[in-house]
Amino acid sequence: MGWYLVMLAVLLVGGVLMVRDGLYLMRQLTLADELVHLGMQAEDACRLAGCSFWDQPWYRRMAGSYPSDRLPDEFRILRR
Repeated sequence: MGWYLVMLAVLLVGGVLMVRDGLYLMRQLTLADELVHLGMQAEDACRLAGCSFWDQPWYRRMAGSYPSDRLPDEFRILRR
């Protein structure tokens, strides 16, 4: 019975981490999309929004720190 609880806890923690990772990806992609709609080039928007961080494998992303989703002051219109 104890092993089942350990396996369930590991699966639960893994699922929470994967959902967290996916939600953060969606936030970064939405931010990059809004920058593109404001007229910025797609490559620059992805770099500024931190989308290049997602080129790494998921296990390296979880071990490292996530990029900031803060924009420079000239993009205050996007802050909510």
